Amino acid sequence: MGTPSASRRIELSQALPASSADAWATLTDLEGWPRWGRLVTAAQGELIPGAVWRMTLRGVGGGPPRTMRPTLLRVEAPSVLEFETRIGAAWVARMTHAFALEATGPDSCVLRQSFAITGLLVAPLWRWLEPGMRQFDALGQDLARALAEATAPPSSPPRAPAGAE
Repeated sequence: MGTPSASRRIELSQALPASSADAWATLTDLEGWPRWGRLVTAAQGELIPGAVWRMTLRGVGGGPPRTMRPTLLRVEAPSVLEFETRIGAAWVARMTHAFALEATGPDSCVLRQSFAITGLLVAPLWRWLEPGMRQFDALGQDLARALAEATAPPSSPPRAPAGAE
């Protein structure tokens, strides 16, 4: 008789004020994530399926930072990026995290993040795993802010006060 395995899913979405091509360029610049986001403090890796990334995330609720080494599973430019992280063997705990960009207009798109986690440790660790996955909502919000700032028109130079010539 086998040991029961559990599974859970989380879906997050964020409207982005940029084309999917512009969002893709920012999203796939891993080393840029710490510049525009508050979640990831360091990131590096290649956009090649099978590549192992190195990411350091801020701790949940002010906890200590944690380093992850996800493996890139799929790259479908300019719309899908998917990777997996494991705790031990895949049957212990395996999480996939996918980013999908969907155009909603010429200068807008939606970022959809989906998490699927399966394995023996999912049920007992869920109260710790879920907040860790949900914190990626901040990544979507920060990406939206960074893209809005990048596409904002330049501000006008300050005017000289009246009579100051």
